[in-house]
Amino acid sequence: MAASTSIATVLLLVIAFAAQAAAKVVELNAMSFGKVVAKHKKLIFVEFYSPDCYHCQQMEPVLEEVSEALAGKVTVVKVDARSSHDLNSRYGVRKTPTLMIFRDGESVKSAYEDLQGYRSAPVLVPFLQKHIGSDVTQVASAEDVDAIVEEEEFAVVGVFESASSEAAQTFAQVANELRGHVRFASVAGDDVAARSLAENFEVDEVPSVFVVKRQNHTLKYEGVLHSKEELTSFVDHYAFPLVGNFSMLTYYRYTRRKADMVFLFYDQEDTDLNALANARYAVEEVAKEHDNISFLTVEATASEGDGRKIIHTVGNTFYKLPALAARSHDKERSLAYNQVVGITADRLRDFMAQWGRQGTMKDRCLVSNEEQREGDYTPERIEAYDKFVESEKERIMMSEDEIREVDLNSYKKVIKKSWKDVLIVYTARWCLHSLHMEDNMHKILRSGELNDLSDELTIVKVDVVLTSGSELKHVDSVPAMKYISARYKDFPNWYGGSPYDPEAIVQFVRAYHSMRHVEIPGEGPSPFAKKKEDVMKEALEPTEDGAFSRDGSEL
Repeated sequence: MAASTSIATVLLLVIAFAAQAAAKVVELNAMSFGKVVAKHKKLIFVEFYSPDCYHCQQMEPVLEEVSEALAGKVTVVKVDARSSHDLNSRYGVRKTPTLMIFRDGESVKSAYEDLQGYRSAPVLVPFLQKHIGSDVTQVASAEDVDAIVEEEEFAVVGVFESASSEAAQTFAQVANELRGHVRFASVAGDDVAARSLAENFEVDEVPSVFVVKRQNHTLKYEGVLHSKEELTSFVDHYAFPLVGNFSMLTYYRYTRRKADMVFLFYDQEDTDLNALANARYAVEEVAKEHDNISFLTVEATASEGDGRKIIHTVGNTFYKLPALAARSHDKERSLAYNQVVGITADRLRDFMAQWGRQGTMKDRCLVSNEEQREGDYTPERIEAYDKFVESEKERIMMSEDEIREVDLNSYKKVIKKSWKDVLIVYTARWCLHSLHMEDNMHKILRSGELNDLSDELTIVKVDVVLTSGSELKHVDSVPAMKYISARYKDFPNWYGGSPYDPEAIVQFVRAYHSMRHVEIPGEGPSPFAKKKEDVMKEALEPTEDGAFSRDGSEL
């Protein structure tokens, strides 16, 4: 009798559940949740919520969108966490909203981290779709794999003599855990088909596992096939598109990879779509040569946890989109691609070579070298850039009274004739790092921190886009800053610190200014230790025979 009652109860729950399913999102309580999850055959997407939670309220229309988009494939459920303490404890629900996936009566733990926080339907739907159906898609030919790559941009492919082999079973286990971001496909049990598929992708043995990406780019797994740990590590590091999309749902996976990133920034409304398509193709071409770097498209307005736009953290501005920049996996270094010129495969290869040589240099923007300037800085580009510069100067209130901006002619005069030491700030206003360096220099001068050096130091700035000449041949990135001592004009000193650190800038200036007064053994007292008028007076005093000791004009 008890068994009959239990079956009847479950049947009633299932019937009630089916009735609620017509209303897009099904609400379950703590008692009904476990029983329904155990019996339900579809994928279940669950939100643990509380009615007074603002973010939960934001999720309501998202859940409805997801339910409508995946009707018949995924059931969307919500559970009031306030009255579900046992469920909270069992599934680790410590805040609301908490999102989870259940399949075959069990929670999909590998999806947990990716689902936390606010999510939009366009991002959630494709993620959930990857959890529908089999962990591994069975394929019979290279054309089947190409179709998956066309849809997903990449796939992890296994070729095995038997589906029951240890290698095939390990492959299936890894697929079960990583399927939310990675599409797995295999041929197992058909030796002829397996070897034919492998040969199509230039893989020379069966069994094997390999990653296939767009443009027939293939990476073979060289580890132990029956090692779940090694295979998971390979997939986690290499199973990415040539050019992926950096979104809320892919964020954790890309950051876990711990690889340097190259961002292609765009704005769907303002970006020239032809320019974006050409830039993406160029990035794909170069991405094939850098398997250990993540290449990503990113909305120009996208931000990370600290609220700062990613485009700004790497030095790009909205001057011209699409724009491109590289960032180290620890976020300590960045290099922005020259925003004045277009993104081409050849220039991007040069950029990547520069990135590889950057070493410990932080926060830089690449600019055209001496050979590239004529072709890069056309009159049309200069005119557009000049307008942008004027608007930026007005926006951040740059004053020419504080730091004079010089052109090529006055640049040479300042260096050659100056009795004073000269500090030159090299800038390009499309580069946010440069704007910060300039802004910090202006703040330092306004604060009076360098007032005591004003009689012995001239500070100027040079826009490397608007100024040309051999004097700039050593400036391949900005912001850059050079201290030229009047005592040793042929041996300038370059600033190697951060443009965001005013204290380091002041220390740099004071350290090299001090050389002006140091008495060096073998050289005698520095002529610059005295004021210029005193040295001139001494130089023009007559000697005992009535002649002048030196020509004051030399000073």
